Amino acid sequence: MRKTKRTRITVETERLLVISRKGKAATSWCEACGAMTRMIGLDEAGSVSGQSQRQIARLVEAGVLHFSESPHGVLLICLNSLLAETRPDEKRS
Repeated sequence: MRKTKRTRITVETERLLVISRKGKAATSWCEACGAMTRMIGLDEAGSVSGQSQRQIARLVEAGVLHFSESPHGVLLICLNSLLAETRPDEKRS
């Protein structure tokens, strides 16, 4: 009987994303969270979550993500709800 040798390779990755205040982020009240939170633009939300802007917009329309609109009509997304949705260990069932 022949023995076969197996090698198992495990790769762990970690990502650190720094959101600077120079971007379109603003701290404001999120009605859904009931707290002050960072509100970020659609493009920045895509970078944070790794999803396309279209996917983010669908989550907003589905009521999964909290959002508000600026006086100029710019969509701002609650960073707390975005992080809760994109982190599997914090997802609600």
